[in-house]
Amino acid sequence: MANRHARVQSLIFRYLSEILRHEIKNDKIGLVSLNDLILSKDYSQAKIYVSFFNEPYPHNNFLALLEAKGFIRSSLAKKVSLYKTPELIFIHDQRYEIQKNISNLLDQEKETLEKIKKNKK
Repeated sequence: MANRHARVQSLIFRYLSEILRHEIKNDKIGLVSLNDLILSKDYSQAKIYVSFFNEPYPHNNFLALLEAKGFIRSSLAKKVSLYKTPELIFIHDQRYEIQKNISNLLDQEKETLEKIKKNKK
């Protein structure tokens, strides 16, 4: 039973991906991406980091995902054979949005510097 924890964590991640992709019928959730999953040592909690792509209001999508948490957990329980299905703790991972904002700011700064260089000539 080498590294059982990592295998269970990977299995839960895969099943959650399938559930979100195929079983959730709520259009308010939109396109959700699972970025990471951290399973507690006793399998009682799973922290799931999610992000939403091409959504103008990702907070609303996150709220819709939280409303579907009970369905997701019960569907996961049917797929995973554990003594107790872990409590699902969804965390809105905003790394993508932050990276996009930083990239936009850097592009704006680059344009500004190019304009300054042209004006000096």
